[in-house]
Formats: sequence, structure tokens, C-alpha cells
Amino acid sequence: MRWLMLSALLGALAACSSGGVDGAGGQGGEGSGEGGGLLVSTGSCDNTAGCADEARWVYLLGKGRELVRFDPGTVTLTEIGKLNCPVAGGPNTNDNPTPFSMAVDRGGHAWVHYNDGTLYKVDVNTAQCSVSGFTPHQLSSFLRFGMGFSTNGANTQAETLYLSSFEPGDGIATLEFPSLDVKRVGFYNGGVSSAAELTGTGDGKLYGYFLANPVRISEIDKETSDIVSTVSLFDVSIGTAWAFAFWGNEFYLFSAPGGMTSRIDRLQRGAAQVEPVLDDAGLVIVGAGVSTCAPLEPPQ
Repeated sequence: MRWLMLSALLGALAACSSGGVDGAGGQGGEGSGEGGGLLVSTGSCDNTAGCADEARWVYLLGKGRELVRFDPGTVTLTEIGKLNCPVAGGPNTNDNPTPFSMAVDRGGHAWVHYNDGTLYKVDVNTAQCSVSGFTPHQLSSFLRFGMGFSTNGANTQAETLYLSSFEPGDGIATLEFPSLDVKRVGFYNGGVSSAAELTGTGDGKLYGYFLANPVRISEIDKETSDIVSTVSLFDVSIGTAWAFAFWGNEFYLFSAPGGMTSRIDRLQRGAAQVEPVLDDAGLVIVGAGVSTCAPLEPPQ
């Protein structure tokens, strides 16, 4: 999830029906539907059935290949290790390629995308990489992409991995399992011409953190790639790196305005202004992954 600035919030995050889940399983350009603010959820659901314990946290990816577990409840960052993915230029920080984006599935596996187009599966307990079998550059506009899992509805454990093209305004695609084929969904509507990072939720929503001026957070229609609603945020400067994750009814925004290290802010649904969480995260955060097991409301 990656780099820019933010102010007001988006369309409704539909409430889950009470009862729980069933089944298996973040430069220029303008957005549309500006204004409003997220509707506050009026219901609740248990989206954690079938989840691995490690899938309940936010995971961060550092520029120096650090894999870090982030607990938003206690604002605790714990380094797990450094990625050792067998990239063409070698695993060291000064070699290319470098980590670019990340998503986490309900089984607690991180999917890490490098800027050469490769994709690796990573154990979030050990930071150990394995080759995924993914074929890079399947679509010309998806050489690099942001990623986020979203459940296929409000009451299911089945989920889909969505990709956002880093080509400005080029829309979203899905990554099919087990084939790892990339399939385009569509292009953004309303004149959106910005790249985005993604985060999804356990009640079937998908959001983009758009690299626009000002930065915008938008709900994205997963069937069409249309922008459903948008909030512009003027009070955060992205700088050199950005990332994005939803946890406990809040969006966590990672930015590096000074270029040396990232800060963390959060934006509650229904709010129009970010709240500072941590001024110095101790690393430059280039990716954030959160599974659809993340709580929809703050834990009590």
C-alpha cells in the first residue's frame, strides 16, 4: 500500500446480519462521489469463524524486507523476521527487486508482491518465503499492483483476492485460486486516474486508498470496479511510502511524510479527520496486509 495526502469519508459499510458466518474458506486525478462519510454500522456479525489465530492481526512490510505484526488494540509492533524470498537480484535490501505490496488470507498466509511482478507466499509466523507459482505480467497494466482480500458477502468465509493496477485509473482484477490467473474486473469510473492500495473486510466490502491530490479513500464495487463513494483527506501527507488496512471499524493509514520512517494514523468510519496513532513506526512501511478475519468492530 504506498505514497501521498488525505479529509471526509465514504459510502456505507453494510452491516452484517446478526448471527455469524457460514461456509468455507492503499497523483493527480480526480475521484467521484466525494463528500458524505461512512455510515456507522447498525448491526454486527462474527466474521472470525474458521480463522487461524495469526490471521486476526495486521501485518506490515518494511522497505528493508521486515515483516512486522501490528496489534492496533495495543499499538504494538513486533518484528517477525526479514523476508528471504528468492528474488532475481538477491534478497538484500540494496538489490532489486524489492517488496511492493502485501495481502493476508484467512489461513494466516501473507502474499507478498515484489516490484518485478513476482508473488510469494510467506509464513507470517516465521517470515519464510515460498515460490507461489504465479506468472508475472499476465495483463500489461498489472505489472505492479496493490492487493486486498474481501469476503464474497456478509455471511461467508469464502474470500477473493483483489488486485489494483498501479497504472493510474486502470481499475481492479481478481487473482483466481488455485490457478493464480489474473482476471480483469473493470476500470474505475468517474474520471478516476490514480493508483490505489486495497483493503477488504469480513462483511464483503472493498476499499481503495488512492494516490490522488488530495488523497482519497473510496469504496469500490467489486463486480464492476466502479467507485461507490469517496472521502478526501487533506490532513495526512503520504511522502515516500503508503499502506492501508481495515481493523476494528477503523482504517489504519501508513505514510512516510519525512521519508525516513513511517507514521500511523487512523480514520474511524463516520469521521472526517484522521487521528494520530504513532509518529514513528521505526521502519518505512511499504505494505500492509490484513485478513478478512480482522474484527469489524473494536474488541470489547
